[in-house]
Amino acid sequence: MLLCSSPTFSQQSPRPGAERLDLGQYISRLDQYRETLSNSSGASTAVQSLRSTLPSRWIVAFREQEFSVDTDWLDRSLQKIENGKPSDRDELTHTEQRLQRMQQAASELAAQSSRDSASARSQLDEILRALEFRGSEASEIDLAGAQTPGLDWHQWLGRAREAAVRGDYRQAIFAAYWTGVTRLEETKLVPQDESQTPREILRLLKRDRTEYAPLARLTRTFELVWYGHRDATASEWQDALQQLDKIGCPLPLTLRTANS
Repeated sequence: MLLCSSPTFSQQSPRPGAERLDLGQYISRLDQYRETLSNSSGASTAVQSLRSTLPSRWIVAFREQEFSVDTDWLDRSLQKIENGKPSDRDELTHTEQRLQRMQQAASELAAQSSRDSASARSQLDEILRALEFRGSEASEIDLAGAQTPGLDWHQWLGRAREAAVRGDYRQAIFAAYWTGVTRLEETKLVPQDESQTPREILRLLKRDRTEYAPLARLTRTFELVWYGHRDATASEWQDALQQLDKIGCPLPLTLRTANS
């Protein structure tokens, strides 16, 4: 959403490496970038200077955990703003708005610091659902929540079953989630849009649909396991199968027997 740069600058020097920040510093950094953009009105020199200081990612520390926030989208947006093409005239506004949303989400998390840890964890889960965190998870996560195009729901279910057989319940949950979403896309209950986050996909499904509750439950498990960087359990896999059945994915007899 943010991009621009003169041809000379864009190839001039590599971007700084990762910047480690605590949550308060991260909020301040977002505010700094947003304010600088607002005051620059898209001026090439100011945007170029801002882009030269942009790290490859922010590593945010909170409650003895670290979360990686990718900045490639911001680099691209700054380059567009700097280039100033007519087709990119709205890029500055969109970039400021996205930075503001990120700052607001982080500020809401900071407000939880005086509450119990369970509540703070819930708020953190909410932030991790945001688009800004998609594709920026730890390096050990292969797909970072992204859907592999071209698979139908039967193929996704097959991948889920294979992962479960080898005891990789985390990957099984990942594939089970996309089994359900793909089924809903194929039945036209939700539109196919790979840019949507899991929470946004859920909002596309009408609440009065019978598929809503099982998708909500499946989404929650997927977010906690995948974006929360933790292992899944056999019971969570079995529950995911139950939700898939309710969504409209008839399970093979072998899975029904294993889930009984």
